[in-house]
Amino acid sequence: MNLLLLAGLVIALLAVIVYVSVAAQKNKRPELVDGIVVFVGAVSVLGAIRLIGFVFTGQFAQVTSAPHNGSLWSLSSEDAVFVVIGGIALAWVSVQTIWESFTKVIK
Repeated sequence: MNLLLLAGLVIALLAVIVYVSVAAQKNKRPELVDGIVVFVGAVSVLGAIRLIGFVFTGQFAQVTSAPHNGSLWSLSSEDAVFVVIGGIALAWVSVQTIWESFTKVIK
């Protein structure tokens, strides 16, 4: 199992525990949907880190150096910018959804 995936699962579980604890402290009922959103969001932040790291560690270069037939769906080295932008967007949305879930129980 990938170390970042394992770390993401542990961090996600801890984030849900913190979410439930904050809700209990504020005498609010934690919602299952928000708990799931916190879990998925926390795992996704580490997924975004992995996606961005994929470009900067040379792994992306190995994939793009493989022979391809010029298909619309094959990756080239110019696509690195799109992968990084996608990783940043994933991290942004993940943090935003976690924030919104916590905001519901803090108010």
